[in-house]
Amino acid sequence: FKNISILGPLPVNIVEELIKKCTLGIVSLDFRYKNHNVPGKLLCYLSCGLPIFGFVNPGNEIKNLINTNKIGTIIDKDDLKYAKNAFDNLLINISKNPQIKQNCLKIAEKYFSVNKAYEQIMSKF
Repeated sequence: FKNISILGPLPVNIVEELIKKCTLGIVSLDFRYKNHNVPGKLLCYLSCGLPIFGFVNPGNEIKNLINTNKIGTIIDKDDLKYAKNAFDNLLINISKNPQIKQNCLKIAEKYFSVNKAYEQIMSKF
C-alpha cells in the first residue's frame, strides 16, 4: 500500500501532528458489541478536525452523532460493497466541503471537551 505507513509507539504530540495531515480517521468496532462504545481515537480525530469513516455495532449512538452532523460516515452493517460506496462518497463530500474540518472541531468541543465532561460530572452533585 503506497499511502499507508505502520509506525510503532509515538508520543501524543507526534501522533496529533500526523493525524492532522490525514484526510479522515477510521473507527472500527466489533459488530457483536451490545453496548455503546466511544473509542478514544474518535475523540482525537474530531479534535484534530478529521471527518470519520467507521463501522460500529448496530444501534451505537456514534452513528447518529457522526451522520446527523455530517462529519463523516458511520455504517452498522457488514456489507463490503455498501462500505466501499459509502467510503467513496465520503471522500467526494470531503473534497467538496472545506467546512467539514471546522464542523468536526465544533462537535469535538460541544460533546467531548474537558468543559463538557466537567459540566456532566458536576450536574450529578
